[in-house]
Amino acid sequence: EVGPCLGRVGTMEDSSALAAKIGEAIQVLQAPQTTPEVRRAANEFVLQLREHPSAVAASVQLAASAAAAPPAVRFFAFRLVAAAAAEGRLRPEEPRTAEVRSLLVDMLLQSTLSASGNLQDVPGFVCEKYTQALAAVAVYCSEWPAGWPQLQQQLFEVGQRSRTHATLV
Repeated sequence: EVGPCLGRVGTMEDSSALAAKIGEAIQVLQAPQTTPEVRRAANEFVLQLREHPSAVAASVQLAASAAAAPPAVRFFAFRLVAAAAAEGRLRPEEPRTAEVRSLLVDMLLQSTLSASGNLQDVPGFVCEKYTQALAAVAVYCSEWPAGWPQLQQQLFEVGQRSRTHATLV
């Protein structure tokens, strides 16, 4: 059997503990040997995340550690960030929004989107979800261009690094 029972999402759960549970749930859902009962519990856990107040912080934390995580977990972390931005759960005036913006751009600037530092090692579906998360944060959480004036210059600098960088921006 894969992984311990995830249980229900707690209301006052620490975001790092929640991030670990999210990563575990995604791995459980992806594992072919997962029993139907465990898969159902993991799926229920993931569905509860939309309502959880710490889900945004946990998904950002998961995205920050993305290079070390399996591709499916990285994909889901970026998906959660994009959804939080689009649904208004990540607001421009919140301090964590500046953190998210910085994290997303730094992942490109420092090539930490990949564990090896080589962006060509990142699966295409993860790159696509990363760019969707970056775009969602820019559009919904920044009142861009006025709210994030340096973004265009940062993306231009990233695009100059390599052809792979350019395709991401």
